[in-house]
Amino acid sequence: MGGKRVKKQSLMNRKPFNYIAIKIALYLAIFIAQANAQVLPKEFNIKEDDIVLGNVNSEVVVIEYYAPTCGPCANADRNIFPVIKEKYIDTGKIAYVMREFVGNKQDLDASILARCSVDNEGYLKLMEVILSTQEDWAYNKNYRQYLVDIGAQGGITEEQYKKCLADDSWTEVFIKNAKLAANTTNFIGTPSFFINGELISVTLSKEQFFLKIDQTYSEMALKTACPECEEVMTYLENITREINNMARG
Repeated sequence: MGGKRVKKQSLMNRKPFNYIAIKIALYLAIFIAQANAQVLPKEFNIKEDDIVLGNVNSEVVVIEYYAPTCGPCANADRNIFPVIKEKYIDTGKIAYVMREFVGNKQDLDASILARCSVDNEGYLKLMEVILSTQEDWAYNKNYRQYLVDIGAQGGITEEQYKKCLADDSWTEVFIKNAKLAANTTNFIGTPSFFINGELISVTLSKEQFFLKIDQTYSEMALKTACPECEEVMTYLENITREINNMARG
């Protein structure tokens, strides 16, 4: 017939979009992982005197700076921490570091009470009570007696508490923690959260905050799962080159 014949394009002559898309995705993933592979600044490494919950060996370190008399800190303890504990601490995904930011005598005495605990679990339970009853004791002239009563709930006698109060080493720890935070760019107070050394903006919603933890965890997991990504990329580049040559042929 005299009509124009339409040449059918074979599958092999079509541009290999799938392979190119995979290649680009891998490049992006590796770039992100490498960007996050940098060594943490020393102030954001876990210290010997830190209270650490979860997996101390995790590649994701979340540090919270808080104060026992801080109202927003009590709010975060009620509304944010339970989710962090369930999703990330109890599952071993992160190392969660609690650092006291002492701003007054009440903060100091309450922080020392929590540090009187024999372990991190005891510390956490005491601090939950301290924060949840904040309005009762924080600015009461008899606040010390309130703290004695809170300590009794955690098995700490008044005599034990007095011994802890007399231990100046705790005060030194709190001063050091406060200096580390205060010297950080854009630090504006408590509560403040750092994920692998990055200060999280206070403008983020709690959902965005959780997504940021998820993102960091995924990036570090990729880095761990693919320690020889450069070899993988070279192999994929060779395959992609061969496919493109076949398509052109």
